[in-house]
Amino acid sequence: MQMENTRLRLRLDGKSDKGITMKTRDSVPFTWPVAISILCLVFPAYGQEQTEIEEKETERSFSESLLSPVQNYDGFALSMISAQDGENDLKRRSNFLIRLRPQVWIPDLGGNISLEDAIGFGTNLDLDTNLGIDDTDSTFSYEIQLNLGGSVLRVSGFSLDLSALQNTISDFTFGNLNVNLGDLVDADIDIQNIKIQYGISMFNIEDHGFEFGTSFGVDFFEIKATVVDVLAAAADSIDEQLPIPIAGLHFAIPMGDFLIDADISGLILTVENIDVNYLDLNVSISWEPIHGFGIFAGYRMIEAELDSSNFSTDITLKGPYFGGEIRF
Repeated sequence: MQMENTRLRLRLDGKSDKGITMKTRDSVPFTWPVAISILCLVFPAYGQEQTEIEEKETERSFSESLLSPVQNYDGFALSMISAQDGENDLKRRSNFLIRLRPQVWIPDLGGNISLEDAIGFGTNLDLDTNLGIDDTDSTFSYEIQLNLGGSVLRVSGFSLDLSALQNTISDFTFGNLNVNLGDLVDADIDIQNIKIQYGISMFNIEDHGFEFGTSFGVDFFEIKATVVDVLAAAADSIDEQLPIPIAGLHFAIPMGDFLIDADISGLILTVENIDVNYLDLNVSISWEPIHGFGIFAGYRMIEAELDSSNFSTDITLKGPYFGGEIRF
């Protein structure tokens, strides 16, 4: 019995061991393939998900990188269109045959004038103090410009007539007229001007964005001055006609919708035995609300020193002006 029990135990143990062994052997081949299969399903799915996320991020970044140049290009295109429009406006403004500029000038006349008698005696009269010409009067002036293809011809002019009636504050001599202190004096000064200039543009607005050139021509003046002693019923006058050769510079630059235009001319020389020191400065700014029609305002100053054997004058005309322009 003991032996049988022992065999039975051994057999049972053997079965038990075998069963355990078989169970272990069966579970190993079953568990690992399942685990490996799960991992094979999970990791590719996870990897695919990460790949899709990265691809979407890459696509988004790529789209933004593409969109940014497009936005920049749009902004650049708009700025180029705006610049092109501005350039076309400048071309239209500079591309004309004739420009007319009627204007009203409000100059202030200052300076002095002298006329000697037969023996060379005369008084240097201040236009304000001695003759009372200190008021500011308006006058009509004009400018005509003709484009000749790379060069321009400008013709301008004005007519100015100023007068005053007052009692003198001192004795003076004006040519053959001797005026006593307190006499009633009627003084009149008439200035006529025609200016002709031929200009050559070294830089033009259409090609360079600004205009710069030189000019030469003649500035023709006729100066009449009459002084009348009302009480003595006596008078004397001068009438000088003087063509002054001039050389000048012209400059124009656009500033947005406006155009700044500047012209300076003059000369120092002797003409017909008259020493001349002459300067003409003209600056304006114009605006064109309608193509071919514009308005402008500016400031002009003329200084002329004339000295001959019996006549001398130092006249300054300066003041603002405004008007309209027509181009075609």
